[in-house]
Amino acid sequence: MRAAIIAISLLLSACVTTPVSVTGRYASRLSSSDVQQITALVSSRRDLGHPLRTIVALAPGRVRVFTRRQDGEHSWTGTSYFVVRRDAQWVVAQPDGFEASTERVVTIY
Repeated sequence: MRAAIIAISLLLSACVTTPVSVTGRYASRLSSSDVQQITALVSSRRDLGHPLRTIVALAPGRVRVFTRRQDGEHSWTGTSYFVVRRDAQWVVAQPDGFEASTERVVTIY
């Protein structure tokens, strides 16, 4: 019985999404609450892209986020844009500082 529970636990843990990578010069200044707020913001804005992959801390209160979605076996699409902290809330930087880019990559072996 114990072996079955362990096997089921391992299978379910494989379904967990990829953790968000936090990098950049100011990464140590981002709290877990900041990362959670940024992740929630990206998840709530379907118009901005795909699942969050990386947060790059560029300055205190300013990050660039990168999203990425697998389009096929050998291709993916990604988007990046800036997010800033205003009045203790993380928001997408727009329109003055909004810069987004979309990239599609196809790998041929």
